[in-house]
Amino acid sequence: MKFNTFNGAMNGICAEFVTDAMYYGENRRKRLLRLPVAALIAVITALILALAAGASVIFGWDGVLKDYLGISGTREDELRNSVMEINQSQTIDGLTVTVRQAFGDAHTVYVLAEVRVPEGLPLDGRLQSIVVNIDTKNSSGSYNFACMNIDEESRIQTYLITFASDKKIIGRHMTITFDTYVSLPYVEKLITGSWNFKFKLNYADASRCFVLNEKCGNLTIKDVIISPASIMISVEGLPDDDLSLDEFSIILNDGSEPEIIRYQYLGNGGGKEKKVISIYGKFRKVIDEKNVYAVSINGQVFVLDSK
Repeated sequence: MKFNTFNGAMNGICAEFVTDAMYYGENRRKRLLRLPVAALIAVITALILALAAGASVIFGWDGVLKDYLGISGTREDELRNSVMEINQSQTIDGLTVTVRQAFGDAHTVYVLAEVRVPEGLPLDGRLQSIVVNIDTKNSSGSYNFACMNIDEESRIQTYLITFASDKKIIGRHMTITFDTYVSLPYVEKLITGSWNFKFKLNYADASRCFVLNEKCGNLTIKDVIISPASIMISVEGLPDDDLSLDEFSIILNDGSEPEIIRYQYLGNGGGKEKKVISIYGKFRKVIDEKNVYAVSINGQVFVLDSK
């Protein structure tokens, strides 16, 4: 399925280190058993420390992604299973694109990519387009992308791609195509080509689903799914009903309401007698999904209990 753009990584990370560590442990086992106990303990301790060091790389947050999402302190450890390293690279005419890391939930994913611009080309150029596809059927969604940072010393541009779907995306394959490096304001094609990437979205989903089936005016709020990054509300009504919402927000246990920076309508299901749509919102900064008290929809407050 292909989405239109608007406003507009660990498959292989540390693979050599992990493979070597496993190979060493398997093939040197008999030799280790012949060592004196003290030496054996020392070797095992060294291996544990090495693996721990490897784990810190495997679960490391990229600074741009972490800062954009507002993740710090204990949340870095709590959400690290929702991060996957991709680290796939392709080079055309000296320009290297690397898809590095992704963070997401069941319906949303943030993908971090880097573009290393070779000497001799203007560093303030841009990729002409980024096209995202995912192999889900009968679903709708959208994505956008932005250049978040340009480092003059390393000549690296950092891009953040945000993708949302009304269907679950974990376990699905995503493809991203980066096309043609151009000068600004998109006048001259400097490097023509397509950098193509495909990877499976494989991270832990921290979402919580609250089943409501509650009336809100002439609409029925079916359920609310809240993750650290997003909220999705399923609304049901009659075929001729206007299912749009005047407003919605979530209320935390301390009474505060996290800012939702964008919302949109995804999907259009149901049947002849009913229709259902999903309303999606993205939080400006990640929230603690365990700290959600209620959701306010069109001025009506629904206290949430996990089902």
